[in-house]
Amino acid sequence: MDSLAKATTYEDESIAAFAKKLSTPFNQPIHKVRAIFTWISDQVSYDCDAFFNPKSSQRTIEYKSPKEYQKKVKEWEHKQAQSAFYYKKGMCMNYTLLFREMCQAVGIETVVIQGRIKSSAKEIDGPYIDVNHAWNAVRLNKQWQLLDLTLASGYIKKNCSEFVKEFRPEYFLIPPQQLIKTHLPKENKWQLLESTTSRKAFMAMPYSNYGIHKFGVSQMNYNRGMISSDTTTFEIKIQHIAIFDRVVLYEDQRTIFPRVRLEGNTLIFDYYREDHDAQYLSVHFETKDKSYLLVKYKLD
Repeated sequence: MDSLAKATTYEDESIAAFAKKLSTPFNQPIHKVRAIFTWISDQVSYDCDAFFNPKSSQRTIEYKSPKEYQKKVKEWEHKQAQSAFYYKKGMCMNYTLLFREMCQAVGIETVVIQGRIKSSAKEIDGPYIDVNHAWNAVRLNKQWQLLDLTLASGYIKKNCSEFVKEFRPEYFLIPPQQLIKTHLPKENKWQLLESTTSRKAFMAMPYSNYGIHKFGVSQMNYNRGMISSDTTTFEIKIQHIAIFDRVVLYEDQRTIFPRVRLEGNTLIFDYYREDHDAQYLSVHFETKDKSYLLVKYKLD
């Protein structure tokens, strides 16, 4: 399915026409959504130039009546979707608006969610300043589900110096209890959880990113972002473990190799603080190919 979606090309078509062509081979709505998700994630790259020049994508609308305002908002949103579709570049709002427009073209209800993600561990226990990201919810089988096309398309290097394309399907229909570890919507209803997380609680959580989703980290016994004691026992429930994988800790840049025991799919290890001048503790999961950050804490 993914390979077929990636191979589909447009030939001077509108967004709606292409969305219908892309989804035609698939009967089930979830498969149509997957095809759209995959195509956008594969084709569109994050625009680091626009990141440093946000005024180029900001919405400034002059209007004389509410009706005129709504009309101009729709026109602006369509232009943002077109920009991502034709130029294959955009920021998070471009991704989300293009996804919404393509889904709507094939009769699937979709909304854009605005909210906040942490950009680094420096933000732990800091103030909730404003929204800085956007993602989507899609209605399938009368149930809302979540996805993030921007983060599914790759990642940016430090200070947005470069965008690296890498398809990350873990952001497709990601469970709400998983996404809340990294994404806080502006409107609580889009947490899609019975018990919602407050802004203060979210900012107090440890910093996490893609690694926590890739390896299916579902539970951690230490959910506060600040570590005050010199000795801490970590229990991390992780779904995807291979025999050659290992856990590595870093006090700032200094490597620590804890003794790890595995009970079922729960990794258990003791952390003993060695450098009292260190500011951060990072927990990485290393495969035979790459190192992935799971969580990062501030050290008090």
